[in-house]
Amino acid sequence: MVIRIRSAALVFVITLVLAGIASGSSLQSSITLERGMCFGACPVYFVTLFENGTVFYHGEKFVKEIGNQTGTLNRSSFADLLHACNEMGFFQMNDEYVNLDMTDMPRAVITVQNGTISKHIEHYHGDTHAPANLTALENLIDEVVQITRWTGTGLEMHEEI
Repeated sequence: MVIRIRSAALVFVITLVLAGIASGSSLQSSITLERGMCFGACPVYFVTLFENGTVFYHGEKFVKEIGNQTGTLNRSSFADLLHACNEMGFFQMNDEYVNLDMTDMPRAVITVQNGTISKHIEHYHGDTHAPANLTALENLIDEVVQITRWTGTGLEMHEEI
């Protein structure tokens, strides 16, 4: 079931990207945050922010909105977030922080595509050696996109599709 959902979401994101290419725009920069499961009721979703202001969200579990949603973001907010990635040292960080120093914690993955530069970091929140700036950047992405409009809080969350 999850594989089918991820495939549908991937097809939707590819369609958005191809629509931008077909309309004559060059390869867009994007920032994706994916939040994964934990032992409890951690929200499971991913959100992709595109340079042109398009925001794509896909909620899977323990979120208010299950499935695909789209929104918008002003271009200056995207540029500010990309600048924050640079300022927080994202491109100099390791590609993964996945030590199991603590168990049953969620994971997060950030992927930044800036023109021809691409960086992908997997972060298991039980890895106590991960830089604090990585968690701060994950939270900043959620804040900029106003993720709670889709994930909700507390009683607004659904367990699964």
